[in-house]
Amino acid sequence: MKETNTLATFLKITFRISKSYIPLTILMAILDSIFVLVGIYIPKLIIAGLEKLDLSKVTDKSLVGIWNALSDQLLPIVYAIIALMGINLILRIITRLLNKHLQVKQVELNERFYQELSKKIMRLDYEKIENPNILDLKERAVFAAVNQSAIPVLMQSISSILKATFTLTGVIAIILTLNIYLLLIIFVLVFLTIILTFAFRNYQTQTFQKIVPINRKFSYYVSLIQDNTITKDVKMYNLGKIFTHKMYAFSREVNDELLKMGKLQGFFLSFTDLINNLQLLLVYLYMGYLVIYNGLKISDLTMYVRASQSFASNLQEFFGSIAGIRQTIHYLEPFMEFMNLEEAEDKSKGKLVLDEINEIEFRNVTFSYPRSDKKVLDNVSFKIRKGEKISIVGLNGAGKTTLIKLLCQLYHPTEGEILINGININEYEYNSYLNKLSAVFQDFKMFAFSLKENIILNEKEDDEKLQTVLRKNNLEDMVANLPNGVDTNLYKIFDKNGVELSYGQNQKVAISRALYKDSDLVILDEPTSALDPIAEYEVYKSFNNLIENKTAIYISHRMSSSIFCDKILVIEDGRVTAFDKHHNLLQNKNRLYYKLFMTQAQNYTLPQEV
Repeated sequence: MKETNTLATFLKITFRISKSYIPLTILMAILDSIFVLVGIYIPKLIIAGLEKLDLSKVTDKSLVGIWNALSDQLLPIVYAIIALMGINLILRIITRLLNKHLQVKQVELNERFYQELSKKIMRLDYEKIENPNILDLKERAVFAAVNQSAIPVLMQSISSILKATFTLTGVIAIILTLNIYLLLIIFVLVFLTIILTFAFRNYQTQTFQKIVPINRKFSYYVSLIQDNTITKDVKMYNLGKIFTHKMYAFSREVNDELLKMGKLQGFFLSFTDLINNLQLLLVYLYMGYLVIYNGLKISDLTMYVRASQSFASNLQEFFGSIAGIRQTIHYLEPFMEFMNLEEAEDKSKGKLVLDEINEIEFRNVTFSYPRSDKKVLDNVSFKIRKGEKISIVGLNGAGKTTLIKLLCQLYHPTEGEILINGININEYEYNSYLNKLSAVFQDFKMFAFSLKENIILNEKEDDEKLQTVLRKNNLEDMVANLPNGVDTNLYKIFDKNGVELSYGQNQKVAISRALYKDSDLVILDEPTSALDPIAEYEVYKSFNNLIENKTAIYISHRMSSSIFCDKILVIEDGRVTAFDKHHNLLQNKNRLYYKLFMTQAQNYTLPQEV
């Protein structure tokens, strides 16, 4: 039942993606069957005509003489040959054209399935994307689609079943004009092959399922090798040996499984060849018996032998394709399971359009991550007014970044609510809400796009606005030295002339994104954690000047960014323990903020104003 549902879901998606693919597949199967049946029946007519020739009428042995004497008997043979050649030619032309069209459609179908997979990932809740079980399911879904080529294989199996069904219908009708015993002989022998086929396919499926987690580990180390951000660590600690050793161990594990499967496959193929040869021998012996003792004509012999061979091969193909479909469905089950995951609630269902952010309020917000009872945030309440610069500080794991995830609607509060202008953020239309936020996260990424595209992203292109952002962020000189200015590609993945920027330059580009978006609220979530406190202070100070009168939230476990902020929100173990100005917080020497600030001030020579 589960297999049937999986297949039905797959066909439904296929039909939605391409309405012409399935009908074309059926038409192709019918034409292939006609081609086979024509090749069985018309040669019989040709040989039957030759059997009827009355050679006693021939007195002149030349071709002209033979034709003149037997023209009335030769004409049906000629017509049969012309028909055979004509039908074969027409069918070949049509099937080749159809096959070419189907190949294009199949590539398109395959790509569209990958797109569906990508869309599904984008529609999932952020919490699901962080769930290791969902990540594993996604990996198995991708493995089925990419490594096992499950989608094209399944479509090919369905096509083979259709072709075998149409062909079997014809050849059974032909063989039954002789007797049913021939069918029974062939079926019994083919049935042995079918049992072996199903058994081997099941073993093959289990082997590949066993390989999936190993392959995932192997892929992880492949991704590490391709990650140019860890090059220094690899060189410094000679990690190449560790990577090579682990990849070798994983590949040996996979190869051992494949070797066992290869040996079993060799036995399976040898045994099926033996059965096929035995079947052919029995068919010829039986036919010989009918020729000698029942007076079976050579023309009929030819037809029945070819029909018998076609029956055996198509019966094997029919059940082999069913086994293939069952096997492929097992591969596709993770894909279908992933596609059937519950998606994120429709975030666009909010009706209100957010025009500007005048006030942000966390009201009694409590939050625990899925699959955890621990409260990351516990009854958090505070307000931020328009134009205020707020620094959120606390020890690692205090809940600083979680606050931002909730504000960006990546997660939703377990209890309490977040308000913008006094209205719950879920009441706002999602896209209008996001348009008012921009963020630079600690793990910001650059993409293999042009520099301009890395800054603009989904925003409307405005060259004057872009130049203003570059000037404000002191990037004009850097851009001027690039080969193609703002159109220079980052990285050499797609462009051999691409450039790789330094960490500081990448950081400025990431900040430029937030500036270009021109949103009401700007968030910096520790994007400067790799810098020393003095450099970090300079970045925050510069950014603070750049955003002018916008509302800003800075997150850092270091205090140098707090000096110029209007207020500091101190979080300890998920609770707000202070929300006040910098100089007021320094008055209480027993509180966390004072201890953190003074500890860092003693370890670094901070600017005089600090």
